Amino acid sequence: MLDLDSSKKIDGVYFLSEKASIGFDDNVYIQVRKKEGRIYPDTVVKTLPLIDKNHPLKSEWIIRQKSSDKILKYISRNNYKTILEIGCGNGWLSNKISERCGCLVAGVDLNREELLQAARVFRNNNQVKFIYGNIFEDLFTHEFFDMVIFAASIQYFNDIEKTMSSLFRFLKPGGEIHIIDSKFYKENETNGARERSKRYYSELGIPEMTKYYFHHSWNELEKFNYFIIDSKIYKMSKVLKLNKKLRQANFPWIAIRT
Repeated sequence: MLDLDSSKKIDGVYFLSEKASIGFDDNVYIQVRKKEGRIYPDTVVKTLPLIDKNHPLKSEWIIRQKSSDKILKYISRNNYKTILEIGCGNGWLSNKISERCGCLVAGVDLNREELLQAARVFRNNNQVKFIYGNIFEDLFTHEFFDMVIFAASIQYFNDIEKTMSSLFRFLKPGGEIHIIDSKFYKENETNGARERSKRYYSELGIPEMTKYYFHHSWNELEKFNYFIIDSKIYKMSKVLKLNKKLRQANFPWIAIRT
């Protein structure tokens, strides 16, 4: 059982950290999300990753649907029962994992608006908990979760080593951290990627977002026991780690094992 302080539950969300301890301006993030068309009505969130074929972000959701289907099969195959999603946003994936895999899921984010939406939309699912919290604090019992998932969210964390080390304490022995739907770069590509993002957010009219968006290289993973998963066979091996084709994929499926 996930032990959370019910006195800190407001409108379905557990507010376990103070905003002052976060160092993240969710108002800036929400401005970006709104300009990009990524804040959805409740009726749309409820059906994600399925979305109207004429929606301007349909192609993005095709990718998210494929990656979520793979991770759901992986969870079921390994009989994982406790999942922590970091950067859960509006909660669609946390809810889907809980429903499809029969898991207890904790969805953590620093985005109050979408967390409140997640709690509202999925309020009938007692097996998913939405949490406003700083993962560098002791939010959970140590060695509680089977798996941690970053789905299109690792780019909002500056220090990979600090982030992973903080999460390891919440994982059971042999637990895994999975990163999906995020780009990793060769070392000589990161500066160019940063400049493109800087231009993008400036043109969007929200240049301050660059303070919260980070571009990670493969070199940052080398100190961890990481693998690239071949989704067709659900296998992790050192051979796959060295497979250049998989490493160069736009959104590789990366797993780090404790």
